[in-house]
Amino acid sequence: MKVYMLRKRDFDNLLARIAADPAHGTHGGSSQALSENDRRIYDEAHRFYNYHVRTWMADVQREEE
Repeated sequence: MKVYMLRKRDFDNLLARIAADPAHGTHGGSSQALSENDRRIYDEAHRFYNYHVRTWMADVQREEE
């Protein structure tokens, strides 16, 4: 069995990545044009993953307390 320890900064880093806008490129700063369809798909996926990641994070952090 493997055990992974997540620190608060790991959670903060994940939240920062979730909040990143793909229109600014993967590292920010550079402009990346998204078509209307690409933007719609991104928005739907973002809502889905954002919800599940945040729910998982809340559960994991609650178990630690």
